Amino acid sequence: MSELSKYIGDSEAAARAMAHEKLIVDVTQDLLLCMERDGVSMAALGRKLNKSRAFISATLDGSRNMTLRTLSGIAHALGLRAEVKFHDCETDAIPAVNQRVYKTEGVTMVGGSNASPRSDTTIVKAEIYARS
Repeated sequence: MSELSKYIGDSEAAARAMAHEKLIVDVTQDLLLCMERDGVSMAALGRKLNKSRAFISATLDGSRNMTLRTLSGIAHALGLRAEVKFHDCETDAIPAVNQRVYKTEGVTMVGGSNASPRSDTTIVKAEIYARS
């Protein structure tokens, strides 16, 4: 039994809850790192989105549910484009469904059937790309 299993258990429900929390932490951490890198405060982001600082704070601390629409809006306001990728839970491999893989300056990009290589791509944790 792992140390974490002692606290959350080994059930499917516990594994699903852990997956939810991991995704929330990964996405919000990436956004916060981009904001820090670019010197964007929560208040400034709120102004760009016509939302309160409290809304931005609650969204980025995980206490408010972040929809894909909200994620896309925040990414756009930060000059980013968000992507969702699915990985096999057992192998962490990306399923090969209409996927193309490109190498740009030593960085592997994976995209759908309409993806194309971009020479100006900056990758943050291989999930959020800079817009051109």
